[in-house]
Amino acid sequence: MLLADDRLMKKVEKVVEEANEELKKVDSQLSARLIKVPVGREALQEGELYEKIRYVIMYHIVKAIHDRIKGIKSGVLKKRSKESIKQLLNRLKELNILRDKEIDVLIESIEFKLNMTVKQLREEIIEQLEYIEKILSS
Repeated sequence: MLLADDRLMKKVEKVVEEANEELKKVDSQLSARLIKVPVGREALQEGELYEKIRYVIMYHIVKAIHDRIKGIKSGVLKKRSKESIKQLLNRLKELNILRDKEIDVLIESIEFKLNMTVKQLREEIIEQLEYIEKILSS
């Protein structure tokens, strides 16, 4: 299952179309298709589903940053690493299909934390991951 807004949906439709063409080349009976289930923003905001979606998005953002910094050996982020992570954060903004302020604040706070030592940044990111995992498992 993929949650997507209108911007992302166009990309998904294109990928599914390409996948369908490739599958047909392999075997004419194979196919790929997209099943859309529209869910209005108002319906999402009324219940637990909205919260779960928010935390799943937040988890993916924090996990991507964790994966990016876990192998860094130096004590502080080099300028090139900071720029690379900022570019990653900009790409991760597309995950915020809810246009949720908390997700925007999370991304901004991670960008601000890039001035910490790598050890401090790792600790902060791991703490956030554990917090989000706890919420998602409840």
